[in-house]
Amino acid sequence: MLFYTALISALTALSLGIVLTTSPFMALMYSIVLYLDVQLILTMLGFEFMALVYALVYVGALAVLFLFVVMLIRVQAAAFLSLSTNVSMWVAGIIGFSADTTPRSWMIAGESLLNFGALLYTSYADLTILNSVALTVALFGSLV
Repeated sequence: MLFYTALISALTALSLGIVLTTSPFMALMYSIVLYLDVQLILTMLGFEFMALVYALVYVGALAVLFLFVVMLIRVQAAAFLSLSTNVSMWVAGIIGFSADTTPRSWMIAGESLLNFGALLYTSYADLTILNSVALTVALFGSLV
């Protein structure tokens, strides 16, 4: 229960960060972390498929939207390079070396992906079709 409270308070803080910041880059970062927080909440509630689709669709849409924002308002490159190169290289190195990339972990991931696909088209076929209809309506709504 305490973890849910922490996630909900993080949602509130991130939402306020999006509204109160003046930098479009920081607003994008706040919103990406916000969507990943919502994905974590959905996963903990048992909606793994919706959490995965939520993260893929909305975080991808935010990335494309931010590309258009950068092209329209011509944000200076210095705003993106606020961290020094050494710090970002250390962070990338730590993340890269901490990833478990043994062949055994890839085989397990492949089997679980196969099971996930089988479940999508057998047990959860109605939810898959409903989600595809919702995404199609959203696509047509954005085009019109």
